[in-house]
Amino acid sequence: MILIIKKIIGKWAYFNRKIALFQSPQHIDFENRVEYNYVVITNHAAAVLCCPWMQSTEYENRFLKQHLFCCLQNKLGNVVAYGWLNNSGVHYLGELNLEMILPKNTAVLYDFFTFELFRGRGLYAYLLQNCCRQ
Repeated sequence: MILIIKKIIGKWAYFNRKIALFQSPQHIDFENRVEYNYVVITNHAAAVLCCPWMQSTEYENRFLKQHLFCCLQNKLGNVVAYGWLNNSGVHYLGELNLEMILPKNTAVLYDFFTFELFRGRGLYAYLLQNCCRQ
């Protein structure tokens, strides 16, 4: 009975989420963001080198499922914002304990984060734009 209640609560939370459409602000010139490099990392070992916090098996499993770690690095090579891109054809929704089969040429973007020091500069939008070009 408790499992059924948890699933109902999870589904309700899922359906109550707001889905925001991405629209670039007019005042940000994304094409001239030379101070940040867009990088796509495809394996766990490379990810751990630039992001030591990624040593967990959760991140390793994402790479094994062919998810891509997309990030922005500053000129010093430090990651300032990141997110995940899954174009493997299958995506697991943990809140619902549900596996989605995706149509061809469909990707899921998830778990985006911008470090606090770099917020308010339009980097999230810039990162999303680069991911969508992929």
